[in-house]
Amino acid sequence: MKKDTESRTRRKIEPKWEVLPSPIITAPTAGTVSRRFNVHAIVPSPTHTKWNLDFFRASNNQKIKRYSGGVGVGFIAFVVPDELPVEEQIYFKIQYKVLLYSHWAKSRNFKIGQVIPPTPVIAHPGTVRVPQPEIQGTNGVAGATILLCEEGVGTVLFGTATVQSDGSWKTVLAEPLWMGDPFRLTAIQKLNDVVSEWASPVLFAVLFTPLITDVTVSAHGKPTISGTGGLQGARLEIWNTGGSGGVLLSTTVQSDGSWRVSAPTAWSSGNHLITARQIGTVTGGDSEWAVDKAFTV
Repeated sequence: MKKDTESRTRRKIEPKWEVLPSPIITAPTAGTVSRRFNVHAIVPSPTHTKWNLDFFRASNNQKIKRYSGGVGVGFIAFVVPDELPVEEQIYFKIQYKVLLYSHWAKSRNFKIGQVIPPTPVIAHPGTVRVPQPEIQGTNGVAGATILLCEEGVGTVLFGTATVQSDGSWKTVLAEPLWMGDPFRLTAIQKLNDVVSEWASPVLFAVLFTPLITDVTVSAHGKPTISGTGGLQGARLEIWNTGGSGGVLLSTTVQSDGSWRVSAPTAWSSGNHLITARQIGTVTGGDSEWAVDKAFTV
């Protein structure tokens, strides 16, 4: 008789029965969470073989999505994929299994908010001497996209970068910078179609190498040197190649980038080899040296 009772009892216990104690939800606790938020729950059992996580709309208790996982030890941790409704009140239920299922634990109502990503920070690149330099920065959100523009001129997207897991980012610009002293570079960060505030602009000189195009020498031995490739308002300096003697001549670059300077006194007779550079009057940044130019007085 006793064996028959035990047999009937065993037959009544089904694996799908929800008889074990509910898990204890520890996250999320806020009323608004970001996308890809964490669900954490303590399991009142040393181990579990499975768990189920169901999400519902709070307005009508409609089930939205189920996620399931496998073996664990004392704790359930899950990063929810970015596929649930945003800006809508939802809740979830969670259970585990150890031969039998537990009762469901139910969360409070909450919503996934459109969280604005933080403002990115641009590292100062120093004086830029090439049109498409590498730009780096920090304060990003992993997976977000950084967009680089000139401050106040958002019509040109100079480059984009994907933020790494440590929040850093870098990119070689896809579009060339133009010369400026200073050039004002800013950036925004975009994550899930939500955009950050504009970054504090970084001010730096963009100065390309000038070109010496012509040298003429007067009958009195006074050279006139002209060239192109300058930034309007920059200081153009003429030097001996190698730097001996310091600045020989200087002038201001014109609006079209051209420049011209004449020696006030005669130079020594013989062969001369000169170069040039331009210096920003605001930042003090300097360009690379021009290709040498040889001439004879």
